[in-house]
Amino acid sequence: MKQTASPSTRHGFNHSRAVTLLEVLLTILLVAVGTMVALQGMWSNLRLARQSHTTLVAIKGVQEYQLELLRSRPYTDSSLNPGTYAFTAPPLDSTSGVDQLPSGSAQYIVALEGGDPNLKRLTVTVGWTDPDGRIRSSSVSTLISK
Repeated sequence: MKQTASPSTRHGFNHSRAVTLLEVLLTILLVAVGTMVALQGMWSNLRLARQSHTTLVAIKGVQEYQLELLRSRPYTDSSLNPGTYAFTAPPLDSTSGVDQLPSGSAQYIVALEGGDPNLKRLTVTVGWTDPDGRIRSSSVSTLISK
């Protein structure tokens, strides 16, 4: 009796292997697309982290600069009279300064501490708008004495 080749091996071609190869190629494609999406998300997170770091450096640089500037002045200097003062800090480097913050603003407040004329509280506040459009601020205080 004459044997005929089964449909899966006719002409030396194994259809079950071809389906497996197709499945492997499809799996590789899906993994590649998934990896690209994950890498894109990681890149966005790194960009946001860098922007947050830049904002933090700018805020701390401005606050430290202004506090040191005020602390270096004589206690009786007119800039240390009780009140609220707006200021612009020059950039200390390319990543700091009020101008590096989105909608950045800065002010300092001088107040007598506990009514004592020999003790003043300096509070430096820096404000900005975050990427979500929310208004943020950060304050640092110190005391100076006569």
